[in-house]
Amino acid sequence: MTAPKGSRDLRPAARAFLSPEAAVTLHDAAAEPLTLEHDTVQNLFALGVQLAARDRRRRTTNKPRLTLEGHAQFLVGHVDLGRKRGLRAVRDGLEHCIGAFAGEQLQTATAEPDASHSPHRSGRDPASTDPMPEPAGLIDGGLYVERSRAGDNFDAIVDLALGEGIVVLTRHGAPQLVLLAWEEHCLQRERDAQLRAAYWSAVRTGERPSQPPDPTAAPPGAGPAAPQPDTDEVGSGHDR
Repeated sequence: MTAPKGSRDLRPAARAFLSPEAAVTLHDAAAEPLTLEHDTVQNLFALGVQLAARDRRRRTTNKPRLTLEGHAQFLVGHVDLGRKRGLRAVRDGLEHCIGAFAGEQLQTATAEPDASHSPHRSGRDPASTDPMPEPAGLIDGGLYVERSRAGDNFDAIVDLALGEGIVVLTRHGAPQLVLLAWEEHCLQRERDAQLRAAYWSAVRTGERPSQPPDPTAAPPGAGPAAPQPDTDEVGSGHDR
């Protein structure tokens, strides 16, 4: 368990660039197709790339089906993953969000008393001036959990950290503590070491870089990819 001290995240930046006419659409047999906002695609892609860095169980059923029309580029650092792998990362991020939401609903249903049998529907002292705790949610790839909800469910919180990678404990919505799986901690240290090694290798060979490489910087000239086939798709268990 480590406390955030303002240190820079050294993992390569993940960015999705979609041309203005590009569209990523979610298809579900039980609902009308839904076109995702470009910002949503970016956030899901960044989350999906983070999840892909860990060895996790792969579900083979009920996968969301995504299609891409138009031109797009899915970058991790300076490397373009391509349309197929990019959409897979978007789908992984979407599955993660759906699973986290379902888990939060289950935790709320099992941990809170039935409001119809409580003297106060909120279950709190009406004279209390403390703000209501923020619900758990996904922000920048981490699962945020209010401390007031964590005390009696610590084992469940640990399981979330092991399964989701990062859990941030908050107090009235403000981040206070990071619970990080040991494997993820080791991966971050490994990336840190690789970046430092690359920097000093460049110094040794006379390149004299002004500062260590910044994996969070946007790639120069990044933009929509060169024209490719207009339609692509992942989902339905056929792409892995």
